[in-house]
Amino acid sequence: MKNFLICIVVSLLVGSVSFAEPAAQQHPTQSWFGLTGLYVIPTARTMGGGNWGLSYNESKHVEWIGSGRFVDRQVRASITYGVNNDIEIYGGYARDLINTGDGGFTPVLPNETFNQFGLKWKFMNEGKNRPAVAFAIRDIFDNMTDIGTLKNVNNGRKYFLLASKRIVDNESTGRFLDAHIGVAKDKQVTSGLFGMELALSPTISYIAEGMWDSPFLNFYGMYMNPTLRAQSDKPGRFIFDMGLRFYPDIVPGFVIDTGFVADGQPEFSFGFSYTTGL
Repeated sequence: MKNFLICIVVSLLVGSVSFAEPAAQQHPTQSWFGLTGLYVIPTARTMGGGNWGLSYNESKHVEWIGSGRFVDRQVRASITYGVNNDIEIYGGYARDLINTGDGGFTPVLPNETFNQFGLKWKFMNEGKNRPAVAFAIRDIFDNMTDIGTLKNVNNGRKYFLLASKRIVDNESTGRFLDAHIGVAKDKQVTSGLFGMELALSPTISYIAEGMWDSPFLNFYGMYMNPTLRAQSDKPGRFIFDMGLRFYPDIVPGFVIDTGFVADGQPEFSFGFSYTTGL
């Protein structure tokens, strides 16, 4: 599967560089966790009134404790709707596939499914000298906060204050640089996030982002104690993700994500999304 996706990426890269039109094809699209954004982080962008976004993605976070390999693999599908140009809502299904390693670590966490809902309100539009600013909530009903017998080890309901600004915009080449920053708050901690989208061509962007208190399990914080028994009430770890986002001009609205979720152990992740009305 991984080699197949790499072949697709290489083919799209060669084709896009050779035949792309000067006008940028990039557009706001869903993050992997619902709401418009980059890979993991939401941004102050919205997808536009009356537009629907559909997505499927698989992201993976891995940590090692001694010789034990711990995996939080999240398979997600979500729908986002633009109520108007400033408000969007989403609903999502998540399947959390967890491996808690070997060597006596307890509890062995079960695989679980979750349903999540959220919204975003952009209350300040972007101007020449100011960013777009938005408020967002992910997982309004706090569905994904407990895993197995452990309490408050995932984000659950999370609030965001977000700002996005186009720093560079070269219309003649279709290249630009978008910058994003934000502050997030959940039960555990107040944290920060940042990200960028750099248009390498009119159909390909380089994505880079960082997030403290990430929406992946913090195995090191949970299990790293003398008894090898996991502890509740642990915020997520910092992650830094990067990769390529493709906007094939032959199918307007379609997006392919190929990237790596990294916290000392980079793991390949991917996603597909489609936005109507473009």
